[in-house]
Amino acid sequence: MQGIPYKKYLIRPDSQSLRSKGWMPRAWVILQAGPRRAQQAILPDKETRPTREQANQYAVELAKRWIDEQG
Repeated sequence: MQGIPYKKYLIRPDSQSLRSKGWMPRAWVILQAGPRRAQQAILPDKETRPTREQANQYAVELAKRWIDEQG
């Protein structure tokens, strides 16, 4: 997935499959500022989702919330 633009950031969902079934939501928030690039991993504490699609959707929601909190 190329990423989801949101404000000045790009969100890339990257949820991980768990051995115990289910998916751990994870997303990368990327800020491209000139030649510099910064990224932040967004991971919820011990929350899982049954499918990759649901995990990615939740990870994007968390990433947007994180971006909004940054001001």
